[in-house]
Amino acid sequence: MPITEHPEYATIESRLRALLSDAVGIDEHVFRMVNPRFTRDADIVGGKGGRVSVGRWNLRGSFHCTYTSRTPETALLESLARVRREHLPDEKALPKTLVCIAVRVSRALDLTDGEVRQRLGVSKARMTDEQQWRSDHYHNRESITQAIGRAAATLGYEALTSLSAADKPHGVNVVVFPKNLLSGSLLEVVTPICP
Repeated sequence: MPITEHPEYATIESRLRALLSDAVGIDEHVFRMVNPRFTRDADIVGGKGGRVSVGRWNLRGSFHCTYTSRTPETALLESLARVRREHLPDEKALPKTLVCIAVRVSRALDLTDGEVRQRLGVSKARMTDEQQWRSDHYHNRESITQAIGRAAATLGYEALTSLSAADKPHGVNVVVFPKNLLSGSLLEVVTPICP
């Protein structure tokens, strides 16, 4: 069944286009919990998993994206979120391997910035509402966050930073769009699993 585009998509895309000149750089180490079946560096940072799976910031099949977190603790809570939401024991989320990734981009959308959210016209509460995006997904509708992610990827942002719904109130996630990386940008595994 086809997914219904979010009714605010055109407005979101227009506002994100205006925000491109205010894009920020990121140059830091981030963290990701990965399934041991996908331990090659290309699997970890290539964004294919984001393309074939649905997430808060992407629809299945829409674009490559790599979900990471600013701290190992946030990465762990993000990896446990699905099983906890389904009231399953934590061990159902395992095994996982924690990896460190270097990310350096010059064109990121900073959704942790209240002024940016205000100019976009989307509140922090709407961005971290776990039940709403899942409900939209269940009913074959693009969520507000998926519309933002799609517009950001379409407009050439290299990444976005967002508040974590799994690690409130301080956790931050960094979602990178590997296919949008500019010359001089970097998305590289710092702690390889396989030699």
